[in-house]
Amino acid sequence: MTGGDLLATLAPATSEALVLEHVTRRFGGVVATDDLSLTVAPGEAVGVIGPNGAGKSTLLRLVAGVLQPSSGTICYGDRSLRQLPPHDVNRLGVGLANQIPCPFRALTVEENLRVAATASRAGRRSSQKDAVGEVLAACQLDALARTPAGQLGLLDLKRLELGRVLASGARTLLLDEVAAGLVGKELTAAIELIRAIHASGRSLVIVEHVQRVIEEVVDRVVVLDWGRLIADGTPGEVASDPHVRKIYLGSTAEGAPRPAVPAPAPRAAPLLSIDGLTAGYGSLVALSDVSCTIGEGQIVSVLGANGAGKSTLARAISGHVPARAGRILWRDRPVTTLAAHERARLGIAHSPEGRRIFSEHTVRENLLLGSPRRASRARRADRLDWVLEVLPALRRLAGRRAGMLSGGEQQMLAIGRALMAEPSLLVCDELSLGLAPAIVDSLYETLLEVQRHGIALLLIEQNTHRSLAISGSAYVLHRGRVTYAGSPDPLLDEAFLADRYFAAPGAGAVPPAEPPPGQVVATSHGGS
Repeated sequence: MTGGDLLATLAPATSEALVLEHVTRRFGGVVATDDLSLTVAPGEAVGVIGPNGAGKSTLLRLVAGVLQPSSGTICYGDRSLRQLPPHDVNRLGVGLANQIPCPFRALTVEENLRVAATASRAGRRSSQKDAVGEVLAACQLDALARTPAGQLGLLDLKRLELGRVLASGARTLLLDEVAAGLVGKELTAAIELIRAIHASGRSLVIVEHVQRVIEEVVDRVVVLDWGRLIADGTPGEVASDPHVRKIYLGSTAEGAPRPAVPAPAPRAAPLLSIDGLTAGYGSLVALSDVSCTIGEGQIVSVLGANGAGKSTLARAISGHVPARAGRILWRDRPVTTLAAHERARLGIAHSPEGRRIFSEHTVRENLLLGSPRRASRARRADRLDWVLEVLPALRRLAGRRAGMLSGGEQQMLAIGRALMAEPSLLVCDELSLGLAPAIVDSLYETLLEVQRHGIALLLIEQNTHRSLAISGSAYVLHRGRVTYAGSPDPLLDEAFLADRYFAAPGAGAVPPAEPPPGQVVATSHGGS
């Protein structure tokens, strides 16, 4: 009996449509979903794609009851899901599978599934036992039934996460990047399981950045950007849509300035050198054999789709993710095992994705919290004056609570707080995410001003053309490996960029033919 046949006995085929009408969700001044309407027919598999901050995960959490809409309606069949808590939504037949599985690690695989089955089948012990046995077999976990969940590898953890939702009796599954981190045969196995779930008559809503899952599983793809639905069609139609490609790759910034400070001479020792870096989270390997260099005062772009490993690289550089292999050198000094605060003292500052400001504190207080702990009062005051000169928009906002600022002002504050640490290298992770083009232009002018003061910049960006326009060198990551390293100029060709960005067959780590005069060459040992 196939996995789909086994799963078909757990619950009848889906007969309910999932319907969202004019759904908006606000977080303060941020609109995560904006007047979104979407229908998922019974038994349909719908993929949801879009760049970081598009509202994809928010959409799933709204349907699952984890979040409530600010306005609009969500119905499953003839039942409204609005104001229902997650456990009631699940009992109606809608279940959420998360990107990062969080099972009860001390419980066995079977016990984890039994917990899920008990929640939706209270008082029916025979049906609970049957459900668990069928899910174990369908998810190929029967041989691991008595294994503690904490001992599972990544693929089996993903299977358990899907199995947990199935055991709850869900007929419509919301899958939030469940294939993230899987490669090769593991990815193939996950796709086969997802297809079996769909073949059993269940509906699927899949948020995913692994292109194979979208191509091989879904019937229809919708694209979100800034919380709005901008495209709807077959995987092939959406993949060839020029507007969708523009959303992912960014638009060319006409007349964008080139770096104002020349890169160091080729003989100069690099400011930062990474050699063969491998890093990840638990059993997930997010970076594999990545090598790169950043010169004094240089601007370097790191590009790639969601899940490519860009943020992990930023965190590994600043010391928030430990290296599993390879080494990191700072001015020829090994810093691979140094803690984050020790790297900060050496001159590495990190402006993280999401800004992470202290919303209840004033702008001035946020800035002062970024200064070195041992700095004298006079030194802090001097540095604050310097930051407010570089970021003059913050001067008039100094007494305002940070939570009352606009998105662009909050991003300025995040950069200013990082600059208070007196860095030689500023790592900026997705600083333009969710901001209007005019605000992004202002931020990039600020970055050039920062560089004019001799501070090197590492830009983690999805707005590819905007970041390439001011960079001296660039890297492209795909699934944790380098697919391009060198001059940004070849990446201005959309077809070439797309090959490296999406790792088309045959695309590998490509060094530049010849570095520009006076530029440190970025090299890589990685490949796709």
